[in-house]
Amino acid sequence: MKKTSKSNKSFRKAALALTTCAALLGTGLTAVTVFDEDAPNVSAHLGTLSSCISDFNEASARNMDWESLQKQIPDSPGAPVLIIPGFLSNDAYMSSLKSTLSEKGYATYGWQQGINTGPSYDDARALVQRLEDIYNSHEQAKVSIVGYSLGGVYARELARAYPDMVQSVITLGAPFAMDDARTAEIQKIYADLSPINSPTPVNTQTPPAMPTTSLYSKGDWIVHFEYSLHLPGAPAEDIEVNGGHIMMPFSKEASTITLCQLTKRAPHPKP
Repeated sequence: MKKTSKSNKSFRKAALALTTCAALLGTGLTAVTVFDEDAPNVSAHLGTLSSCISDFNEASARNMDWESLQKQIPDSPGAPVLIIPGFLSNDAYMSSLKSTLSEKGYATYGWQQGINTGPSYDDARALVQRLEDIYNSHEQAKVSIVGYSLGGVYARELARAYPDMVQSVITLGAPFAMDDARTAEIQKIYADLSPINSPTPVNTQTPPAMPTTSLYSKGDWIVHFEYSLHLPGAPAEDIEVNGGHIMMPFSKEASTITLCQLTKRAPHPKP
């Protein structure tokens, strides 16, 4: 009961806080002031950074900023990434993260469904078609999916329903662990559209079959960080970042960790 109460409050806060953002983005006023971030906490991300930067030097990294660290991450040779926006946000809201990934060589794609107003079969069908189109346009190279907030829940269930087309999943502040009817509804929608015959629902905290990462923040006042954590022992990574929910798609820390995870997991396009 306690979690349900928190989740209801979380969605009400999300609706209030993100409506303004969505309204601005809908009118084309996409400029967002990004807060200054502290220098990278290398100790907190030592394992992640050292695993994606082949010549990683901890001492040197402590004197870098996030952009400098991003430059040390190898470029992608065009691996496809689908980016799904959160509740009451759209592709424009994800443009900063999208640009960061594109600059590192990833072939990035938005969901192209306008503002995310909540789960529906129509949006789910369109998202399935979007995934299939990207997959086929890259000669059936598997697609990595990055989902923000509610879009992260979509990303996980889309990947669970279509594992043959998905390479990895990364979520930012996604409330997939909420004990809430809406998460079950999302799972049902994608399960109904899945070619896989799986009549028994799984716990939404259980990651899909491919490598899965959840970025969360204890400073997130919209999605409580516990709702972004996997079950103990689950074959997935939970990585804490700083900052709040609204600015997570603009966070240099979050984008750097996303790049690192993609570097480890993204497939190489077929020659």
